[in-house]
Amino acid sequence: PILAREDIHNINGMDSSVETIAFYRDTTRKAPHNAFTSEEGLRAATEQKGYRTEYEDTYQGHYKFAKDGQEVDLKEGTDALVVSPGYPVNKPWFVYDKEEGVYKRHAFQSEQMDALAQKQLSVKNILVQYCDWKYADKNGYLDINTIPANGTGIGKYITNGKMIDVTWTKESEKAPARYFDANGEEITINQGKTWVCIVQDNYQDRFQVYDTEEALMETRAAE
Repeated sequence: PILAREDIHNINGMDSSVETIAFYRDTTRKAPHNAFTSEEGLRAATEQKGYRTEYEDTYQGHYKFAKDGQEVDLKEGTDALVVSPGYPVNKPWFVYDKEEGVYKRHAFQSEQMDALAQKQLSVKNILVQYCDWKYADKNGYLDINTIPANGTGIGKYITNGKMIDVTWTKESEKAPARYFDANGEEITINQGKTWVCIVQDNYQDRFQVYDTEEALMETRAAE
């Protein structure tokens, strides 16, 4: 219902006016999980739809990034060299690469790769955001509430091998989530790619950090 609203700009593969403009199929993969897009496709679909490509005057940014040449190190934080968000199906985890200063992602028991670049997916920041939820229907689909019921949610911020607890807010559907430290100050995050893990609030005990991948594997073998 939200995507059908006139005030929501979206490029939808079920929309015949942009389906073949924005998306293509990779015949080496099984349908329906073989639909992809590209920068060229998204730009063409945006033009076809007549969507704006400039920020609104009221836009205030999403994340509060560190300034050029500055680095957030979370010196007082907990060590977080290997991060397991706790998802039970693909059981992903991130491993901190100290030389590159990024977290490299694994899923389904192996490195998660970018098929075109032939490089492992990596990010500078990880945000874990716990959300309350309910079942949407009898099929088990989830209705996850990304606007905290009590005004504030809890989570984690992880970067450069360290982790801190955070709280987060989101005032409306269109407003961005914002993250705050223990003193109530909006956190500054490092420049670079950021992976937000939206996690069901009853999975908090599944979240774990480890010193090594071996420790993670030992824990999983014992489960």
